[in-house]
Amino acid sequence: MHIFYFHKYNRLRTYVGQQMNKKKRMVAYRKGNTEQLDAKRRKWSVFVLFSAIFICLVSTGIGGCGWKKTGVEKLRDLDYTVVGEAELPEELKTEIEARKAEDFKMTYLLDDALYIVHGFGMQETGGYSIQVQALYLAENAIYFETDLIGPENGAKVEKCVSYPYIVVKTERLTENVVFE
Repeated sequence: MHIFYFHKYNRLRTYVGQQMNKKKRMVAYRKGNTEQLDAKRRKWSVFVLFSAIFICLVSTGIGGCGWKKTGVEKLRDLDYTVVGEAELPEELKTEIEARKAEDFKMTYLLDDALYIVHGFGMQETGGYSIQVQALYLAENAIYFETDLIGPENGAKVEKCVSYPYIVVKTERLTENVVFE
């Protein structure tokens, strides 16, 4: 690339591929010949940008290695029994009846036990079942995971509205319950 600049004696000279000293750069800049200077600035800007991105990636990668795992650490599984409607305390029965039309989650603490309830709201038909996937104690809470299983395809189902819910009884614990 040829750079034309004016020497101090006003003679036009060509500068090919060598470093210009500061004085010559200033002469080139004043005379409007900024192509080489702009190219250097662009190269420097790209270098700085990629260096900053690299430093950010490396620092987050290194910092991420020493962090505590974000998953929930299970301390132990909890023993439970699924409670039928006949065995429910009266106060809990009335609370379930009041909430059963909508999806709801609640706990009920009695003297000797903790009742965990998950209702799935109004369903168009019968034939639903609820499966407990997990009930365990973690460091900061009790985790309760259930799945609503719909009627099988082709199975005969009642064409009446149903309100599926499950009540689980476990040992008395005062930790918060997290429904998953």
